Amino acid sequence: MRPAEIQENGDILAFEVAGQRYGVLLAQVVEVLRGVTVAKLLKAPPAIEGIVNLRGTIVPVLDIRTRFGLPRKDVEPADRMIVVRAGRRHAILRVDRTVSIIAVGADIFDKGKAASSRSGHIKGTMKLPDGLLVVYDLDTFLSVIDAEMFDWASAEAKA
Repeated sequence: MRPAEIQENGDILAFEVAGQRYGVLLAQVVEVLRGVTVAKLLKAPPAIEGIVNLRGTIVPVLDIRTRFGLPRKDVEPADRMIVVRAGRRHAILRVDRTVSIIAVGADIFDKGKAASSRSGHIKGTMKLPDGLLVVYDLDTFLSVIDAEMFDWASAEAKA
């Protein structure tokens, strides 16, 4: 399975941010960690919350709350950090909690774009018994602009 495609038997990692559920392709998830302190960077672009030293590798933390138009929140021990891979780039999404891994079936996944201003970042939606789950496409979610910001953050951390 190519990482950016959802196939009928693929899996989604569901997570929550501010009480709302979202998902990403499990194939793009490297690991899930407990919330740790994020090193802030001076003059960092707004989309970069900071960096984390992950076993000797500096990984930028994306401020997903800003991307969703939510207020910032300090890291709490109960938070989870989802280490994701889009292409050869790694990043961390700090979320309130991970919910579950959901197997994708043709009957619950709608590949149509959701009606949203961020629809270019949405892979599709999943119809679940208790509501909808918006599945984000990390390849577009971490756009070229974000890639430049990640490169900037990594370069600043090494300087």
